[in-house]
Amino acid sequence: MYANVVRNDRVPYIFRMLVAESGRFPQLAEIYHREIIVPGIKAMRKVLERGVTEGVFKPTKALEFPQMIAAAGLLAMVWQLLFGQHHKLDLDAYMKAHEEFVLHSLKRE
Repeated sequence: MYANVVRNDRVPYIFRMLVAESGRFPQLAEIYHREIIVPGIKAMRKVLERGVTEGVFKPTKALEFPQMIAAAGLLAMVWQLLFGQHHKLDLDAYMKAHEEFVLHSLKRE
């Protein structure tokens, strides 16, 4: 997610357009949801289910809401869009903290 979305220079423009124009052009949001969000949620759910099946992850509500896993990445994107020029986010450290948080939260004790 960080390599393909958060660090992608074109994504903030797409995100900004979706936020600004989806109210007037709901079909834009629907296309993005269908083509990007739904496959991403399915892939994340599959990873989580496999982790639970293999005993690596504990069962959590994240299986019902896998978008929670990506939420910190979305926040990083919003942060960069709003504050990036004056309050830079150390994406490497942020990504590592996000990964640590998610894996610790899911890990079977």
